Amino acid sequence: MIKVKKREDIKKIVDKLVKKYGTRDPYILCQKLNINIVYKSFKGIKGFYKKILRVKYIVLNEDLDKGSEISVLSHELGHGILHSNIDIGFMKGNFRFYNEILEREANMFAAELLFSDETTEEYFYLNNKNSVGFEFIEKLFRYKFKK
Repeated sequence: MIKVKKREDIKKIVDKLVKKYGTRDPYILCQKLNINIVYKSFKGIKGFYKKILRVKYIVLNEDLDKGSEISVLSHELGHGILHSNIDIGFMKGNFRFYNEILEREANMFAAELLFSDETTEEYFYLNNKNSVGFEFIEKLFRYKFKK
């Protein structure tokens, strides 16, 4: 049984992580947490988190634009932090209800990481909505500010 994490709990986890490492940059956090970032070309997959023999990986679609890459990296980092002992692939294929919970939690993590209470544009330059994965950013905003 998966214990559902509340928004407040996820915010505390992110705040603790940011305080410990002094950054909200998901690339630096991956480096500090020994999570390898790998780029591959995929059709229909933006990215995923995987742990193989205690080595952690986030695999990103190399065709993503920079804004989408940051969003997806933050989301997958959420899986790495919140769900490191859960086989996401197995859950996704066999337990739709739990998969929705895990994805929502990873989205909340990404929203808290990328959109601090002090600033909402730390990593995104909204010159061109398409170049920053605007739909995903909008979704993260909803998670961040949803009551």
